[in-house]
Amino acid sequence: MPGMKHEIIQFVGVDVLPSNEQAVLQDLCTEYYEKIRRGIKNLTSLVVHLKEYSQEGGRHKFSFHIRAVSPAHTFVSTHSSDWDLARTAHKAFENIMNQIKHELHSDEQKPHFRVPQSGEEKGYMHPQNTNKGLK
Repeated sequence: MPGMKHEIIQFVGVDVLPSNEQAVLQDLCTEYYEKIRRGIKNLTSLVVHLKEYSQEGGRHKFSFHIRAVSPAHTFVSTHSSDWDLARTAHKAFENIMNQIKHELHSDEQKPHFRVPQSGEEKGYMHPQNTNKGLK
Protein backbone atom coordinates (compact mmCIF):
# COMPACT_ATOMS: atom_id res chain seq x y z
CA MET A 1 0.00 0.00 0.00
CA PRO A 2 2.94 2.43 0.03
CA GLY A 3 2.25 3.39 -3.57
CA MET A 4 -1.36 4.21 -2.75
CA LYS A 5 -0.36 6.76 -0.07
CA HIS A 6 1.48 8.86 -2.62
CA GLU A 7 -1.52 8.84 -4.93
CA ILE A 8 -3.88 9.95 -2.14
CA ILE A 9 -1.60 12.64 -0.64
CA GLN A 10 -1.26 15.54 -3.06
CA PHE A 11 1.35 18.24 -2.46
CA VAL A 12 1.03 21.80 -3.79
CA GLY A 13 3.81 24.37 -3.44
CA VAL A 14 6.31 22.00 -1.84
CA ASP A 15 8.81 22.28 -4.69
CA VAL A 16 10.09 25.64 -3.29
CA LEU A 17 11.49 23.83 -0.21
CA PRO A 18 15.01 22.42 0.04
CA SER A 19 15.22 18.61 -0.14
CA ASN A 20 15.82 18.14 3.61
CA GLU A 21 12.66 20.11 4.49
CA GLN A 22 10.72 18.20 1.83
CA ALA A 23 11.76 14.95 3.53
CA VAL A 24 10.60 16.26 6.94
CA LEU A 25 7.27 17.30 5.46
CA GLN A 26 6.87 13.94 3.71
CA ASP A 27 7.43 12.09 7.00
CA LEU A 28 4.93 14.29 8.86
CA CYS A 29 2.30 13.89 6.15
CA THR A 30 2.70 10.12 6.10
CA GLU A 31 2.42 9.97 9.89
CA TYR A 32 -0.72 12.11 10.02
CA TYR A 33 -2.21 10.36 6.99
CA GLU A 34 -2.43 7.17 9.04
CA LYS A 35 -4.16 9.01 11.89
CA ILE A 36 -6.61 10.76 9.57
CA ARG A 37 -7.37 7.49 7.79
CA ARG A 38 -8.32 5.94 11.15
CA GLY A 39 -10.72 8.84 11.80
CA ILE A 40 -12.21 8.92 8.30
CA LYS A 41 -12.84 5.37 7.20
CA ASN A 42 -13.12 6.08 3.46
CA LEU A 43 -10.60 8.88 2.88
CA THR A 44 -10.35 9.62 -0.84
CA SER A 45 -7.72 12.37 -0.91
CA LEU A 46 -5.50 14.52 1.28
CA VAL A 47 -4.28 17.79 -0.23
CA VAL A 48 -1.38 19.63 1.45
CA HIS A 49 -0.96 23.16 0.11
CA LEU A 50 2.14 25.01 1.32
CA LYS A 51 2.45 28.78 0.99
CA GLU A 52 5.73 30.54 1.75
CA TYR A 53 5.87 34.22 2.74
CA SER A 54 8.75 36.67 3.38
CA GLN A 55 10.92 35.16 0.67
CA GLU A 56 13.11 38.27 0.34
CA GLY A 57 14.13 38.31 4.04
CA GLY A 58 16.35 35.92 5.94
CA ARG A 59 13.46 34.00 7.49
CA HIS A 60 10.54 32.36 5.76
CA LYS A 61 7.01 32.19 7.13
CA PHE A 62 4.98 29.13 6.18
CA SER A 63 1.24 28.66 5.90
CA PHE A 64 -0.49 25.31 5.38
CA HIS A 65 -3.90 24.69 3.89
CA ILE A 66 -4.84 21.04 4.29
CA ARG A 67 -7.96 19.41 2.88
CA ALA A 68 -9.11 15.89 3.76
CA VAL A 69 -11.87 14.64 1.45
CA SER A 70 -14.20 11.69 1.85
CA PRO A 71 -17.47 10.99 0.01
CA ALA A 72 -19.56 12.34 2.89
CA HIS A 73 -17.35 15.08 4.38
CA THR A 74 -14.66 17.60 3.49
CA PHE A 75 -12.42 18.93 6.25
CA VAL A 76 -10.32 22.05 5.61
CA SER A 77 -7.62 23.60 7.80
CA THR A 78 -6.45 27.10 6.87
CA HIS A 79 -5.55 28.60 10.25
CA SER A 80 -1.92 27.64 10.68
CA SER A 81 1.05 29.84 9.90
CA ASP A 82 4.41 30.02 11.63
CA TRP A 83 8.11 30.53 11.05
CA ASP A 84 8.92 26.85 11.71
CA LEU A 85 7.90 24.38 8.99
CA ALA A 86 7.35 21.35 11.26
CA ARG A 87 5.43 23.32 13.88
CA THR A 88 3.16 24.79 11.21
CA ALA A 89 2.45 21.35 9.73
CA HIS A 90 1.66 19.94 13.19
CA LYS A 91 -0.76 22.83 13.86
CA ALA A 92 -2.59 22.27 10.58
CA PHE A 93 -2.84 18.50 10.98
CA GLU A 94 -3.97 18.79 14.62
CA ASN A 95 -6.67 21.19 13.46
CA ILE A 96 -7.88 18.63 10.91
CA MET A 97 -7.81 15.88 13.55
CA ASN A 98 -9.85 18.09 15.90
CA GLN A 99 -12.45 18.74 13.21
CA ILE A 100 -12.74 15.02 12.47
CA LYS A 101 -13.09 14.22 16.16
CA HIS A 102 -15.84 16.81 16.66
CA GLU A 103 -17.73 16.14 13.44
CA LEU A 104 -17.64 12.35 13.39
CA HIS A 105 -17.20 11.67 17.12
CA SER A 106 -14.56 9.11 16.19
CA ASP A 107 -13.04 9.03 19.68
CA GLU A 108 -16.21 8.00 21.50
CA GLN A 109 -17.19 4.46 22.30
CA LYS A 110 -20.10 2.81 20.61
CA PRO A 111 -23.40 3.49 22.42
CA HIS A 112 -24.56 0.80 24.77
CA PHE A 113 -28.16 -0.23 24.36
CA ARG A 114 -30.20 -1.65 27.20
CA VAL A 115 -31.21 -5.24 26.59
CA PRO A 116 -34.84 -5.88 27.62
CA GLN A 117 -35.27 -8.16 30.63
CA SER A 118 -37.64 -11.10 30.54
CA GLY A 119 -41.22 -9.81 30.55
CA GLU A 120 -40.20 -6.48 29.03
CA GLU A 121 -40.64 -5.68 25.42
CA LYS A 122 -40.52 -2.26 23.82
CA GLY A 123 -41.01 -0.42 27.10
CA TYR A 124 -43.71 -2.77 28.41
CA MET A 125 -43.24 -4.08 31.95
CA HIS A 126 -45.19 -7.01 33.22
CA PRO A 127 -47.75 -5.94 35.87
CA GLN A 128 -46.18 -8.26 38.47
CA ASN A 129 -42.84 -6.41 38.16
CA THR A 130 -44.32 -2.92 38.68
CA ASN A 131 -45.27 -3.43 42.35
CA LYS A 132 -41.98 -4.96 43.54
CA GLY A 133 -40.77 -3.45 46.76
CA LEU A 134 -43.67 -0.99 47.10
CA LYS A 135 -45.61 -2.83 49.89
